[in-house]
Amino acid sequence: MHLPFWILIGIFSLKIISSAVMYWIYTSYYPVRIEADIFKYFDDAKIIFSSLEHSVWHYIKLMCDIDVSHPQLNEYYDKMDFWDRKIDYGIRNDNRTIIKANALIMLFSFGNIWVHNVFAGFISIFSYLLLYKIIRPYNPKLQYALLISIVLIPSGFFWTSAMLKETIVMLGLACYVYGFISVLTKQKKYLSWIYLIIGIFILLHIKVYVIAALIPASLGFSIAYKLQQKRVSYVYIITLLILIVGIIINNTYLHAVPILEKFADKRNDFIMDAVYYAHAQSYIPIGFLDANSMSFIRETPAALYRALFLPWIWNASSLLAIIPALENLVLLILCVLACFFSRTLHRSEQNIIWFFLVFSITLLWIIGITTPVIGAIVRYKIPVFPFLYSIFVLIIDWHKLFFSIRKNEYKTL
Repeated sequence: MHLPFWILIGIFSLKIISSAVMYWIYTSYYPVRIEADIFKYFDDAKIIFSSLEHSVWHYIKLMCDIDVSHPQLNEYYDKMDFWDRKIDYGIRNDNRTIIKANALIMLFSFGNIWVHNVFAGFISIFSYLLLYKIIRPYNPKLQYALLISIVLIPSGFFWTSAMLKETIVMLGLACYVYGFISVLTKQKKYLSWIYLIIGIFILLHIKVYVIAALIPASLGFSIAYKLQQKRVSYVYIITLLILIVGIIINNTYLHAVPILEKFADKRNDFIMDAVYYAHAQSYIPIGFLDANSMSFIRETPAALYRALFLPWIWNASSLLAIIPALENLVLLILCVLACFFSRTLHRSEQNIIWFFLVFSITLLWIIGITTPVIGAIVRYKIPVFPFLYSIFVLIIDWHKLFFSIRKNEYKTL
C-alpha cells in the first residue's frame, strides 16, 4: 500500500483517542444512557449475547432471524429498546444490523465496550485504506494528500471510531467501490467479486439508500469505461437524465416502484419525530413534501444546499458543530480553487472523478430531501467526504497554485 508502518500506527492511535473522546462526550453530555448512540445499540446487543447463558441455539436464532415468533425468543425481543423502529418503510431495519454486529463482537469482548472500539478502529481504517488503495493509482504523486482527504477528515474520522452505523456503512461502501472498480478493470478478478458482493450485502442491511446513490454513478462509470471514444461528462449526464426521466415516468404513470413516495414519507415522518418527539435542537423548518415529481424538482436546490453547506460557521454553537462547519468552509474554498487552478485530466481520472461526483451529489440529494435536522445531516453525509475531498485533490493543479502564491508573495516584498 506504499504507506510507512508508523503512519498506520499513528492513524490507529488517533482512532483510539477519538473513541475515548466520543465515550467521554456520551457519558458527560448524555445523562440518559438510552439516548446515547454509543450505548443504546451496545446495550441491546448485550441482551442477545445473554441468550448464550441459556442456549447457543437461541443466540443463533436471534442473530439469523430464525423462528422469530417463538415464545422463548420474545423475552429477548421485549427487553430490547431499539430492535424495532417506530416506523417501518418496508426496507431492512438497520438498527438490527448494528445490534447484531455488536452482539457478534461480544463473542470476543464479553461485553467490554473498549474492545468494540478497537474493532471499530480496525474496521474503519481498513475501509478508508481500501478506498485509498483504489484511488491512489490515479495520481501516485499526491498519495499523502489523498490519504489526508480520505482518512483524516475530522467528522468522518470521529464518527467511525466506535461501533456505530457510520462505521459499518463505510465498510460496505469501501468494499463496494473497491470491488466494483477492480472488477471492471480486471484486477484480481475473483477477490474483486468477493469484495463487491460483501459491499452490496452490507449496504443492503445497513443503509439501502447508499446503494441507490451508487446506481447512477456505477452505470456512468461502466458505460464510460466501455465506450472509450465517448466524452466522459456526456456519458454521466445522459445516464443521469435517463434515470431521472425514468423516475418521473414511474412516479407519474407506472407507480411500479414507490421511490418518491418512500422519500416523502421518510421526510414527513422525520419532521414529526424531530418536532414532536425528539425536540431536536438543530431542526430546520423545511416543511412537508408531496410525493410527486414537481415537488421534488422544486425542492432539489434547497436540499442540495442544506446537505452541502449546513451548518455554517456562524450558526455553529458547539465543537461538534464547529468542526463540520469548518469542513464545509474548506470544501467551498477548494471548489473556488478548482475553478481557477484546475489541471488537465486524462480519461481514467475524469471517469473516477465523475463517479465520485455523481455518487456524492445523489447521496447529498437524498440526505437533503429527507433530513430536517442539521446534526443528522452531518452524520449521514460522512460517506461522501472521502470522495468530495479526493475530487479536489485530483482536480487542483497544486504546482500552479503554489507558484501563484509565491509569485504574489514576491510582488509584496
